[in-house]
Amino acid sequence: MQDMVKLPHVRVPAIDPINRPAHYMGRGLEAVDVLEAWGLGPHLWNAGKYILRAGKKGPATEDLGKALWYARRALQFFGNGNALATCPMGITTAQVTGAFALSYQLGQAMGAIWDIADANSRHEVATGLTRLIYAIESEIARLAGLAPLANATEF
Repeated sequence: MQDMVKLPHVRVPAIDPINRPAHYMGRGLEAVDVLEAWGLGPHLWNAGKYILRAGKKGPATEDLGKALWYARRALQFFGNGNALATCPMGITTAQVTGAFALSYQLGQAMGAIWDIADANSRHEVATGLTRLIYAIESEIARLAGLAPLANATEF
């Protein structure tokens, strides 16, 4: 019998392909809990989701390509004057990096998402988006065996 996790008024298996897929689980954290706690809008939510599951469901480069697509969409959406998130609460980037055993670059990517969610100015959001895209591109390059990127992506 699978271990059960006790939630308010509900008991669900610890790992369940519908309610708690293994590819979204870290050690002690679930991707959805992080993304909800950080108050992310759809673009950053999806970028974070693909970063946290990179290599756990399919090729890491495919997940990171999806994360990059959402990060670039976030930049476009933000450029049109839209907000990307509310202030993050509760779960730190260090907890997330450890729980999901993220590489340095993916830890930096999640840190950029946190910073965007906590930003107080458009400049801080733009800087965070640049860092997010650079970190994802750098991890894709590392996985592909390419030389490290020299500079953050220019926009």
